[in-house]
Order: sequence, then structure tokens, then C-alpha cells
Amino acid sequence: MSTLLRSTFTESGALGRVPYRPELLDELAALQLRLGELSREVEQTCRAGEPARCAECICAFDGALSQYLIDEGVQFEPYLRYALERDLDTQALMRRLRARLRELAREVHDLAELSARQGAGDRTVRAVSEVMDRVGLELAHTLECQRELLFPLYRPLPAGIAG
Repeated sequence: MSTLLRSTFTESGALGRVPYRPELLDELAALQLRLGELSREVEQTCRAGEPARCAECICAFDGALSQYLIDEGVQFEPYLRYALERDLDTQALMRRLRARLRELAREVHDLAELSARQGAGDRTVRAVSEVMDRVGLELAHTLECQRELLFPLYRPLPAGIAG
């Protein structure tokens, strides 16, 4: 948990609720862009047959995806869940997207561990390439759904509700 978030909880006493942060969507969008860049970099290094660089890139992608899941899961999702507590359809959509992100992150993490265990080699590059072809597309689609369907719902609560 970031120092800023921890101090916000401590100062506000809002341990059960995450405060609205107007800059959060920009931060998440920047992380999503970075994930896209890293995904393309993984694919390029695999196609170029650069095993050592491919292993580095998949590890960087794994770390960035983990960071995104932390930020999204600690700051965005809990706030939106509280703000939309009566909107069961949106709650279900949030759960499905979050579950899909976790599944994809697990696959990426498994690849990063494989790269670390087996080292940089042609077999690792092939494994990374095969999985990332699919994972990259699915991740892009899932993040796009978040941006288009959930991000617009992240806004300050009306004065009577935000307490």
C-alpha cells in the first residue's frame, strides 16, 4: 500500500472506505499504456529471437501487471464497489473483469517464473511467445472494457452520500 494511501486512511479514519482521488484514472490509464508497451516489447524480443532480453521483458511485464492489479484492487475497485453498492450488474461486471485480470496475471507470472528457472533459451522464448500472443490480446480487451465501462463510473460521490 502506498504511503499516500496509507496516510489518507490514517488521517481520515476511513479504513473501511477508500477516498475518491481525481488523479487515479490518469494513473491507471498510464499504467495501462505501460502494460501495452511492455507487452509489445515482449512480443518483439521473442520475434527477434533475443532470449535474454525476452526473459527481462516478461519479468518487467509481470511486475507492471502486478502493480496495476494492486493499484486497481486497492484504490479503484473498493471505491467503485462502495459507490455502486446497489448496482448489482456493474458489481458483477467488475468481478468478472477482475477475475480475468487475475487469471491473465497468473499466466504472466508463471511465464516469468519459467524464464527465471529455465534461463534464457529458445524453448523459453517459444513458450513466452505462444502465451503472450493470446494473453496480450485478452489483456488489451479486458483493460479496454475497464476503461470504457468502469472508468466513467469513477466520480465523486454526492455530498450526502460521501461521509
